[in-house]
Amino acid sequence: PIPSCALSPTTKQWYQRRVHGESKYSSLLNIRLKCFYYFIFWVTFVSADASSIFCSGDIELDGVGGTIQSPNFPNNYDHDTDCSFLIVPVPGNSVTLRFTSFHVDYNHGGNSCYDWVEVDPPIKNKSRFCGYTVSMSPGEGHDVSFPIDEPVTVSFHSNESAWEKGFCAFFTE
Repeated sequence: PIPSCALSPTTKQWYQRRVHGESKYSSLLNIRLKCFYYFIFWVTFVSADASSIFCSGDIELDGVGGTIQSPNFPNNYDHDTDCSFLIVPVPGNSVTLRFTSFHVDYNHGGNSCYDWVEVDPPIKNKSRFCGYTVSMSPGEGHDVSFPIDEPVTVSFHSNESAWEKGFCAFFTE
């Protein structure tokens, strides 16, 4: 099955830019790139059940890519939950991460997070994120590329009070 967040308008735009975008390369290379991006899109979002992984405990991921989600996504996550994904790139490659859905409980009257998503290494010197829109997520709804061969940890924490929908993100290597 296709993850509920995988074919959002934002994801479709990401795929369209890579497959149908302008390229400065020769037409033969451009065709090869289009085939490559189509393959990545297919493997990441359409093919196997394993491409959509719910956060549960500490999970290590390696391979071409996939979709990571908070527990129970798109339904509300549970109270008192801690889990993480360790994304290990294929040697010589880097991890690219994009959040497509994001609603993680926060303090409406201040800048603190009740629940959060934490990313290591930090993004623009920030590692902890919470809020109710994709623009408040790590990368603000845009691709975030990490250094070559750098593992990326995405952790999720919820406390004992309120709960929300959570998050959905996809990663490629």
